[in-house]
Amino acid sequence: MGPSGLLLIGLAVPLAVGMLLVLSAAVGFGFAAGNTFWQTALQQNVPEHALSRISSFDWLGSVAFNPLGYALIGPLATAVGTSQALVACGVINVMVAVGVTFVPSVRRIRMVVASA
Repeated sequence: MGPSGLLLIGLAVPLAVGMLLVLSAAVGFGFAAGNTFWQTALQQNVPEHALSRISSFDWLGSVAFNPLGYALIGPLATAVGTSQALVACGVINVMVAVGVTFVPSVRRIRMVVASA
């Protein structure tokens, strides 16, 4: 998730198109890899009978506040400026991504290696 915050900050600076391309690729890779790890962790750590319910709550929690963010970002950008809003959102994004790593249960999760 961290690269998406860096991309927002890069848009605010603004960075050269080539650097934005590199950051965009990092965002795509980060989301793909992160989603793969997350889905694997869910499947390995949530009982099969509860997996669909937990996945539903996970998805709801991931997107429930999107409409609120969409409604607030316009007035925020108008009030403080587009670049400042992008930097603020980027910094928050990076802080949350880094902050999650301080949660002990997140650091302790391990993937189960399948034996052939």
